[in-house]
Amino acid sequence: MVLSTDSRSTGRVSTGADESTATPEAVIEVLADDHARTILRAVRAEPRSARRLSELCDASRPTVYRKLDRLQRAGLVTAEMEHDTDGYHRRRFEAAADLVEFELGDAGFDVTVDPSEPGRDLSR
Repeated sequence: MVLSTDSRSTGRVSTGADESTATPEAVIEVLADDHARTILRAVRAEPRSARRLSELCDASRPTVYRKLDRLQRAGLVTAEMEHDTDGYHRRRFEAAADLVEFELGDAGFDVTVDPSEPGRDLSR
């Protein structure tokens, strides 16, 4: 997915089956947040629940959910519902991108978000 601040851009980017309303500004803004970056690193390593992310980030669950919402709107995190055999369910969050690149051009910023692939190498 490539996002551009070019004045001709509508801010809507096609990403295959879904459409993202992410803007370069939204991606830059969310990545400027310490908790959001910590959450993104954690879900890049493995899918995690908001409760676990709250523990890892030393932040309240409402704060973690706000950060996850911003990360999802920026196209950097996805969520999937997980059902336990005992009837409980929870959302698990995982990174939707392996690489985010920023380029400053004459028309503004371009942000390229490379989607995650199954079996990706997380050693970077």
